Amino acid sequence: IITLDAATNQSLQLKWTLPKSGSYTFAVIGDTGGNTELDWCLQRAAELGATFLLHLGDFNYGQGDYQRAVEQFHASPLPCYISIGNHDFNDSGLVYHHFLSNLGSFNNAFSFAGTRFVNFDTAADFLPASGGMRGELFERLVADPTPNQVFFTHRPLRDPRPGHDHIVSGLNEDKWIQRVIAQSGGGTLLTGHVHHSAELNVNGIKQYTVGEGLGHEDILLQQPVAQLLLGHIEHQQPPTYEWADINMPWAYHRSHTH
Repeated sequence: IITLDAATNQSLQLKWTLPKSGSYTFAVIGDTGGNTELDWCLQRAAELGATFLLHLGDFNYGQGDYQRAVEQFHASPLPCYISIGNHDFNDSGLVYHHFLSNLGSFNNAFSFAGTRFVNFDTAADFLPASGGMRGELFERLVADPTPNQVFFTHRPLRDPRPGHDHIVSGLNEDKWIQRVIAQSGGGTLLTGHVHHSAELNVNGIKQYTVGEGLGHEDILLQQPVAQLLLGHIEHQQPPTYEWADINMPWAYHRSHTH
């Protein structure tokens, strides 16, 4: 935790350097809630050798989840970069101030080993789609395109389940997102929201849906089938991906949403 006192208009730049390695691994999961399921997902990501974790939102499903999740992210065995989910934004009233105060901004980007990671907000519909701080972030990305990119957010462009529509639903929002991803250099899109694991091609964008953080299907099928995603980075090379079993012990399935 770093605390800085600076003038309002002062520009500051902080840099961290990791030991050099031939390759790095990052883990991806969403829709964990803030109970013991989140504990296990963080632990499992570390066990699998991840350098950091991308959380795709919805860690807040019930009373006490928000505060507990904040504490868990802060005490995590590996760094976490977190997208805001719809439940983290609005839960019987607006609650997003907890996110801004404790977890970060809704829209941001960082580069790691030659790959740019872009965290953007889909927790609520935008009108216009290109407005706000999200639009400002994408303007900067388009002005500086790069071929190796990973975009991560909560809601998907397409629902992988036939007949379902848990998607980005603002007016022309999905088309705008597809366009700016392409204009900024293209890349992979990682999403949660749908409590399922799937891969789709959305007009040339590879979309991974990674929303099994609660492990619902483990309970339904009475066997451990839920998955998280692992990404592998080699310097200046496009990331590669593989699925990994979450292997959540039964004692960790405690969310009231079950």
